[in-house]
Amino acid sequence: MTPTRIVEALLEADDNRRFCGIVVLRNPSEPEVLLILRGGPPEEGKWACPGGHVEEDEDFEDGAKRELKEETGIETDRVQFFAQVPATDREGMVHYYFTVVPEDLKVHADDDAEKFKWSKADEVKDLAFDCENQIKGAVERAFATGSVAESLARRLIEGVS
Repeated sequence: MTPTRIVEALLEADDNRRFCGIVVLRNPSEPEVLLILRGGPPEEGKWACPGGHVEEDEDFEDGAKRELKEETGIETDRVQFFAQVPATDREGMVHYYFTVVPEDLKVHADDDAEKFKWSKADEVKDLAFDCENQIKGAVERAFATGSVAESLARRLIEGVS
């Protein structure tokens, strides 16, 4: 299969094979990540990053923003893509995004999230959907040193309400 056909096949994927995950971070000096307790299948009763299905008529980034709002009440127009990985529990791909939020941002659990918590990013374990690896990658990108990386984190924070 040619690279072009692979891309076309991914774009034509059924709605039930399109997923997104959002790593929500705060506190650059001691990074924390927002986790939700899943209220429904798959992985019901396990902690995970917000995320879910991307609708057929939306792109992955818009799906990530929608899922974030539905599950946590966080509205942002600024999420940063950083990884595409195979779904661990079913066919399909997961597009991962991260965003950085102010420490005093109000969050609430909604939709299929039973509750939420902030956890130190380097202490998370046993999460649904192999989120630990994605959290590590997001922290490395979000809180990298240097003017470009620091500017990105500031822009992400400014776009959150």
